Amino acid sequence: MALDEAVREFVNGEQVGILFSGGLDSAVIASIARNHCVSRLYTVGIAGSHDLTAGRSAAERLGLEWKGIVLDEGEVVNAVKEMTRTFEINDPLTISFEMPLYFVSRCAEERKLMSGQGADELFGGYARYLKLSYEARETEMRKDLTNLIERGEDVERRIASRHGKEIFHPYLHQRVVEEAGKVPIGERISGDKRKAPLVQVAELLDLGEIAYRPKKAAQYGSGIMKAMKRESTRRKVSLKALVEALREECESP
Repeated sequence: MALDEAVREFVNGEQVGILFSGGLDSAVIASIARNHCVSRLYTVGIAGSHDLTAGRSAAERLGLEWKGIVLDEGEVVNAVKEMTRTFEINDPLTISFEMPLYFVSRCAEERKLMSGQGADELFGGYARYLKLSYEARETEMRKDLTNLIERGEDVERRIASRHGKEIFHPYLHQRVVEEAGKVPIGERISGDKRKAPLVQVAELLDLGEIAYRPKKAAQYGSGIMKAMKRESTRRKVSLKALVEALREECESP
């Protein structure tokens, strides 16, 4: 299987840290990785968030070491400042989505990190794809995947590298993309079932209920976006204005 080969090639027997939401994408990667290396799963979130609960539960099922990185709202605000200053990321959605990687890169003991990023674009995981025609789905998925490979991966590499880490996205490995591309769009999104081929892989890996767990985007499952919105409400500004204000605070003498 191309995905297994990609993971094995990257870890090369070394210890690896895996960004882990407890959902389908990261659980498949974690399950494959345990056959090739010692790994630790990292879940980031505000106390009581969906991802921390799901991450712990899924890690127990996989029998892998798990570490929850629990944030408070002050840490989220400080991370926004750092991400705008150091990485020049000014879009609130991008900041909230990339913040888990920022904290894992800071906290992980392992030099090599892996992420489930790319599975949604490759296998049709976003709900908005369901509203499109067959032809439009294929076009949109290809566009999203290209954007991720050409821009998103670079952002994540810069974040990881800042903290001496190397980040790898198995789903975006060339062989995996090529093999997935051979699967018709109608089989990747079957009826109203998204990521059907990946669900089948999860079933073969005996991941139980994890295979069918509804998707929750990282910025929402972690509670990070909610924390950012609370801060913007407190300051009575929009999210975009909040990011601009925090960037200005960094630049002030």
